[in-house]
Amino acid sequence: MREPNKAILRSRHITPTLDDMILDLNGSKVFSKMEFINGVKRRIPTTYTRLSFGVSSAAELFQNTLSNALEGLDGVRNISDDIIVFGRNQDEHDKRLEKLFARLKEKNLTLNKAKCEFNKNKLEFYGHIFSADGISADPRKISAIRNTTIPKDVGEIRSFLAMTNYVGRFIPNYSTITEPLRRLTKQDSKWEWTSEQQESFDKLKNELVADRVMSYFDPNKETMLIVDASPVGLAGLLTQNGKIIAYASRSLTDVENTLFANRKGSISNCMGN
Repeated sequence: MREPNKAILRSRHITPTLDDMILDLNGSKVFSKMEFINGVKRRIPTTYTRLSFGVSSAAELFQNTLSNALEGLDGVRNISDDIIVFGRNQDEHDKRLEKLFARLKEKNLTLNKAKCEFNKNKLEFYGHIFSADGISADPRKISAIRNTTIPKDVGEIRSFLAMTNYVGRFIPNYSTITEPLRRLTKQDSKWEWTSEQQESFDKLKNELVADRVMSYFDPNKETMLIVDASPVGLAGLLTQNGKIIAYASRSLTDVENTLFANRKGSISNCMGN
């Protein structure tokens, strides 16, 4: 599909992320998730009938078409062909589920029964665990990271960082901790695994704990934002009533690294806001 993709006029559609839907989950206690059978091969009412694998715009077209098909359904969100339904109680959840089923029937969309889970008080969705208490990392991802052996080259470091970045929301000061590892991935950087890299590698593993739960943000509660700046990165912490809502961090650019500490602190305030 390489040559045909060059001729395809892309229609850009934004694929939602977990961050886009987490705010909607506040107060939810009952969850269900579903997945379609052969998602991109389903016949959906639009200008095409089948969407071939390898088409450069396939993922965004499918996401946009499915989002339009589910538009207007409260407590229903999708990322690609995965759908999550949530409610503050059993009755609200069930009513939302019934409306979803009616919409799927109307649009001639079929679910994969083997991939569906209903009426759960704790549910895995896109590598994260959602419950009434909040969001936590999937224990399977934590286990995979903890069982990773010491990287032998730049490719393995990048692979390890990709794994940890997916659950980086649960690691305070993530950018600062990973800086020694990221340094080895820079162009023309000399490969040298020292005690600094080993400490970073070990700390990332140790910071991932299965019982760390991030609470959902409640706009009606008092909120506290704490920010900090290190020589190599910025960090932020959002809390409500002593409960952790979110960690945030990013590395400093080469220009930002030349600034005085008070200027870095100002940048961290901007990041937090």
